[in-house]
Amino acid sequence: NGKIPRAVSDFIDTIWLGERNIVSCLNFLFRFIKYIDIPVFLAVLSWCFQKMFTLKFADEYERKDINISLAMTKNQCNNMIEQTVPAAIIMSFLFLSVSGIKGVNAATKGKSIVSVLTTLFHLLTCFLCLGILSVPFLQLTQGLHHQSAMAPARLFIQPWSFVQPYGFSNGYGLFRRMTGVGNNQKYDANNQGWAGVPPSIVSRPEIILEGLFAKNNSWRELNFRWKPGNVYDMPKQVAPHQPRLDWQMWFAALGSYQHNPWLINLISRLLDGCKPVAQLLDEPKLASGDDKLLAIRANLYNYDFTRIDSEWNQSIPGV
Repeated sequence: NGKIPRAVSDFIDTIWLGERNIVSCLNFLFRFIKYIDIPVFLAVLSWCFQKMFTLKFADEYERKDINISLAMTKNQCNNMIEQTVPAAIIMSFLFLSVSGIKGVNAATKGKSIVSVLTTLFHLLTCFLCLGILSVPFLQLTQGLHHQSAMAPARLFIQPWSFVQPYGFSNGYGLFRRMTGVGNNQKYDANNQGWAGVPPSIVSRPEIILEGLFAKNNSWRELNFRWKPGNVYDMPKQVAPHQPRLDWQMWFAALGSYQHNPWLINLISRLLDGCKPVAQLLDEPKLASGDDKLLAIRANLYNYDFTRIDSEWNQSIPGV
């Protein structure tokens, strides 16, 4: 009657009209997935967000600003990882197997041994790559390595070790460990931080630019849109966005200005009153031309988080 989707119609023909073969079922499965992949992804993403975070209005009357806070302890986070990661890896191997069967079947219809062998080679290569890429997930938590559901990943530990020197597979994330400059040896054992917790050792260097503004002839810190600066401002949520300038400022702080000539060029453009460059900063008056800079100086600071007595910071290695 035209109201039944084509995928469901094909499935009815396959099951009830006697066309019961694996290829027809696989074709239905792929067509059905096209209908549900995005809704399922959004549902899983919403479930993860609801489990991990708590949303609360900062002002119950105006309901303008929303505060987002972490709703999980470290153990709860690990349990969630141990539930979702094995399922994701098994589903990946399952869908690859289904795709492989469909590809091999299509190659056999051509009655060409070369086509069949090529398809099998591609399938084995994909299995090998998927297996090697799944090995770093075993390191996310201690419990993952011992789960029976992670057996497909454990089978590829030896191939993963073989290709590791070539950088074929690495841990998930931009940086698995903070490039800190802290040193726990410089702290006195009796020097306890807030809540009786020792100071953190994951501090990071930050370049703070200060400008001499023409209107009031006074020095003031230049505000960036994303990178740490004013210690009284709450850290901003950046990921997965990677702001180019703020990102580069971090690397410049880890090196020297001789190796970062763009930093000198940035300061020169700001002194020239270049509006497109000023718009990269969080300085509306500079971007609009209402004020200008007479001089700029740079200071290097080590930034660190305030320590509180919680389950998260107590497990930081070396503290």
